[in-house]
Amino acid sequence: MMNKHTFIRPRLSSPCRQSGIALFVCLLFTLMITMVAVVGIQSETLSERVAANARDKTLAFQAAEAALRDAETFMANAVVNFNDANGFYDSSDGSRKDINVVAGGLRVYQGAALPKLVVPPVTIVEKLPANLFSDGSLEAGKVKKDTPDMYRITARGRGNSITSDVVVQSIYRRPN
Repeated sequence: MMNKHTFIRPRLSSPCRQSGIALFVCLLFTLMITMVAVVGIQSETLSERVAANARDKTLAFQAAEAALRDAETFMANAVVNFNDANGFYDSSDGSRKDINVVAGGLRVYQGAALPKLVVPPVTIVEKLPANLFSDGSLEAGKVKKDTPDMYRITARGRGNSITSDVVVQSIYRRPN
């Protein structure tokens, strides 16, 4: 006779009682990895924008500095009529001109080409009062004998965008 032993394998869970926790955990991990990737991409995009803005500001500064040096070189030997036009203003009465609102026009940079500028850099040159600088004494209004004319040169440069605006200024005296 045959031994009739029946082996019953225990089931851990029935198909009806599975809750799908593995799928939920995988979806949760996928969501977390996606969020980390999105934050990383946003951070990198922000870094690129900061670098581009810094480059743009540097380009605007270089343009303004080039225009300032060009105007100083021009003033070294030029005979200029300070008639409040074409970027040359007579401020010997002590007034001050604003490069953004002058009515008589601006002197446009004529030097070497500068790459990728929205507009070329511009300058204004103002003739300053003769008694602005004394001979070093503290006595007000004491004018140094044979003081050469002094000029305020203001230059404005813009980079790749109109929002990067740099203004530089110098006081210039012609060499003797």
